[in-house]
Amino acid sequence: MCCQYIMDNEIQIVRPKIVFGVGAFASERMLHRKVVMKNDAGKIFPLKVGEVETVLMPVYHPAYIMRKGDKEAAELKQVLGEMVRTGLRHIRHPKLRERGQ
Repeated sequence: MCCQYIMDNEIQIVRPKIVFGVGAFASERMLHRKVVMKNDAGKIFPLKVGEVETVLMPVYHPAYIMRKGDKEAAELKQVLGEMVRTGLRHIRHPKLRERGQ
């Protein structure tokens, strides 16, 4: 938690439309709750930092993917890519945000 204030300050300055939490640890620190990647990865969660309201999407950490075998790693890379594309679609299309997608 020693670096939480740095991330909070950065979010307040940059005001991102989306934050990708890379791995469970980072996502938990930002959301202030337990994150289970098999359930939460790729989902959009509201995130408020100071006056900034944005969203956070937990995604798999690259180190996690690298520890997997070749076949599973290839599948996880595709899943990670789709998660990022979904996050980008979420910020580009307001109607998706209204429906919670």
